Amino acid sequence: MERLKISAGEDTEAMLQFVLEDLSDEQLDELDIHRTPAPDYGMNNEPITISVVIGAATVAAVTRLIGQWIETRRQIKQLEIVAQVPEDHPETRNALVKLAGDNAAVALRYAEPSADLELPL
Repeated sequence: MERLKISAGEDTEAMLQFVLEDLSDEQLDELDIHRTPAPDYGMNNEPITISVVIGAATVAAVTRLIGQWIETRRQIKQLEIVAQVPEDHPETRNALVKLAGDNAAVALRYAEPSADLELPL
């Protein structure tokens, strides 16, 4: 069985939940998940998962979903930047909106399995 260790810092659990929500029941049955909690420093907080080891025959599906999660977070951060531009700077805002749209189009094109693109190695 293949094993995959993933970590997104404090966002690892959110990423894991994103992945688990999109897998089929058959794929979920194949998963073997081992969470690594953050060190306990005596604070009364909920434990934070900082890394996960996934053992599964569905590693390809999991890595595809992780890529989607990462891309979604990148797009959200880009839109947050656009939202922070003052309204009295319409040229800057319009340029950033266009850039965000162009980046989203490229991300969608790369995500298409049938896209006729040569990916750089």
